[in-house]
Amino acid sequence: MSKKKAEQPEFLSEVSDLQEQIESLKKRLELVEENREKVRQKIYEKVKSDYEKNLQELYGKLEPFKEKIEYEILSLEEQIQKEQTIVEDNQEELEEFQLRFFAGEFGEDEFTPQQNTLISAIENAKSHISEIQHSIAGFKQHMAFITGEPIEEEPVMAEEVLEEPPEEAPVEPVEEEDFLSDGQPEKEIYLEDEQLEELEEELVESTHEHDFQPEQDEIDLSAYETSGERSDHLMKDTVNETLFPAEGEVAEPIEVQPENEEDYIWNSIPVLDVVDGDFTGESYTIDKERITMGRGPNNDIQLATDTSVSRHHAQIVLEGNKYFLVDLDSSNGSSVNGIRVSRAALRPNDEITIGVSKMIIRAQD
Repeated sequence: MSKKKAEQPEFLSEVSDLQEQIESLKKRLELVEENREKVRQKIYEKVKSDYEKNLQELYGKLEPFKEKIEYEILSLEEQIQKEQTIVEDNQEELEEFQLRFFAGEFGEDEFTPQQNTLISAIENAKSHISEIQHSIAGFKQHMAFITGEPIEEEPVMAEEVLEEPPEEAPVEPVEEEDFLSDGQPEKEIYLEDEQLEELEEELVESTHEHDFQPEQDEIDLSAYETSGERSDHLMKDTVNETLFPAEGEVAEPIEVQPENEEDYIWNSIPVLDVVDGDFTGESYTIDKERITMGRGPNNDIQLATDTSVSRHHAQIVLEGNKYFLVDLDSSNGSSVNGIRVSRAALRPNDEITIGVSKMIIRAQD
């Protein structure tokens, strides 16, 4: 759902009007300087003096608004502190709830709705914080105009820094026996740049498709199953990462996926319809084996104006005649039918959420 901007106090319209008048007078003074040689000196000085006097009067009218702007900034900063408390409280409750679920205190039917409620509360509070920070930045710009101080540049968001690609390592010769096991004699091969890029994409896709390795120890939660047709397992290292995230991070939701995916067979090409967000009304045909989604320009589905979407956020992949949504370690995650997932099989009419965009997948007519 699109963000709703916070209402601005009425006095800001008067401040903006005064600023426009000041900018207009400054431009007139510049034109006076450019044309001073065309008139006598006393005419030039008279006109310049009139404009400068008017300019000082306008700055004098702005001065009383400084106190009001300072008050608004302090009030908004207090609101941010309250929202941050909401984030921290719900985060702690979410982690405790997850641990009790692992301990078998309650089943999946009770766990999943409560987990979604807590995650929604955290995301809403973070969205409010972002809106408030935007309002504070606007007030500071007005204050800088009144005081004549330079406007501070906004800091680079953590997400932007984290997603910068690492420096490429030197390309080493690849031995053919690393890829073949048919007993052919060893020989060295060298990859062209285009071939190397294709190989890297396959490796990234493979990494996300095989998050769980068979050699890892498993914790069998079959004792806590709510249905005889389901058997959910969690890796030990995944449990640790989910329950004990780094300080300041949101605990990842526990993904519950059915092992029996026979119902997910597609007999026609799927279509994604955007039903909410900045791109409502757009439709995208899933006509390739891999469709990427993200804010970056090199994605098949580009959500460029959604700042909550990572540059390379998620992808839909075709395996046989089944389609899967795979999250690419995005900052804000991907959801299917309201449940945050790292990988999930897709069925017709499933709702996919990427950032603030909601999409429905359906079979092509």
